[in-house]
Formats: sequence, C-alpha cells, structure tokens
Amino acid sequence: MQRLLAISSRPRTLTTTSDSQASLTTVPQSACPRHQLKAVSSNVRGLRTNFADLYHNCAQRHNADIVVVTKTGLNSEVDPTYGRMLGFTHWARKDSQERAGGGVAVCFWEGMQAQQLDTDMPPLMEVMYFRVMLADRSGLLLCAL
Repeated sequence: MQRLLAISSRPRTLTTTSDSQASLTTVPQSACPRHQLKAVSSNVRGLRTNFADLYHNCAQRHNADIVVVTKTGLNSEVDPTYGRMLGFTHWARKDSQERAGGGVAVCFWEGMQAQQLDTDMPPLMEVMYFRVMLADRSGLLLCAL
C-alpha cells in the first residue's frame, strides 16, 4: 500500500492518507525555491523482496526526495548498507524488535540536509523523527512510523 504524503508550508507539517495510486502533494515553490519537495511512503511488506518495485515504481517514477518504507522485514542480520538506491543516502532503519515483518526505514536524496533526532521512545515503537532543511533554510519535522 502506498500513501500520499501531504506537506504544507504553513505550518510545516506532514500528514498521510491512504491511496491506491502513489500520488504526491508537493511543497509550494515559495517554500522550496529550487524544486518541489516530493516524499513517498510505502508498506513494502519485505524490503528484500520488493526493493526493485519500490525503487522503480515509487522513488524513480515520482522523482522522490524522501522515501519512507514500513514493514521492511529487516533485522540486525541484514547489512546496514543493504538496498541503497542510486542517488539516495543509506537507509536509516528502525528494525522490529519482536515480530517478523515489522520495521521502518527512511532515505533521502543525496544532498538533502536531514538529521535523525534522538528520542526517548519505548524500544517496541517503530518510529523515527528527522529534521529536514528546505532550500529556503526553513525546517520540516518528519515522523516515520
């Protein structure tokens, strides 16, 4: 299942809604002068199994700047550099601690300024927070869960 990520410029927040097609809403040009920020989110039901589909049908097709995946199915036995997409950073991952098939991962287009934020969350919560700097030097808080 792919989700629509709607990014608004005032206030800068992120919301998601379900959608059977990978659709995108973009930041207005005034908030991101060089280009429009595009983010895609997908429940991959196993990153190792569905990596090619994610790369070609989501990231490349929509010229994504941010890719969020859920139900990665990754664990500590999978190399941290696994599944790097051309032009993107390595995945920041929060693997499932107790159940197979869980986990969340995020990657950013190379050159984007993004910082993973340390949070005091229970270990079983598959959630990550990032501070993303936009081209106009404003910021955006991304919560991936």
